[in-house]
Amino acid sequence: MDRRSLSYLRETVIRQPVDVVFAFCSDLRNELLWNPDAKSVEMLTTGSLGVGTTFRAQWRGAPTTVVELVRFDPPHSWKTKATIMGMDALTEGSVEPVDGGSRYRIRVALHPRGFSWLLAGPALLMMRRQETRNMARIREAIESAAH
Repeated sequence: MDRRSLSYLRETVIRQPVDVVFAFCSDLRNELLWNPDAKSVEMLTTGSLGVGTTFRAQWRGAPTTVVELVRFDPPHSWKTKATIMGMDALTEGSVEPVDGGSRYRIRVALHPRGFSWLLAGPALLMMRRQETRNMARIREAIESAAH
């Protein structure tokens, strides 16, 4: 990440195979199952997920935005890009096998432009706090769905 971006990384181990974790986490529509701040997520493109897939999404306190899958390498990694409130938001997810399941990592980077620098720090702080709770929710959603 460059000097003009703000980012964080979170990870957790999920007791499920890599392909299960990847399928759940790389599909933005599943955010409605674990993120209480997700108000709506709709896939705009047709067909299966892949580079170029777009979603219209809205989270509490933010305007509706379009999120695009810009990298998709099943079952290992993906990357999305969105522009929201004057910031480019890049999210990179990865999944790798570990003893007992899969390690899921998520890196979020905000690239503010202009006056959005005033919002970027507080937004990232809030997102970091939420992501810690969200990792537990994601883990619970995936592990409970398997039973």
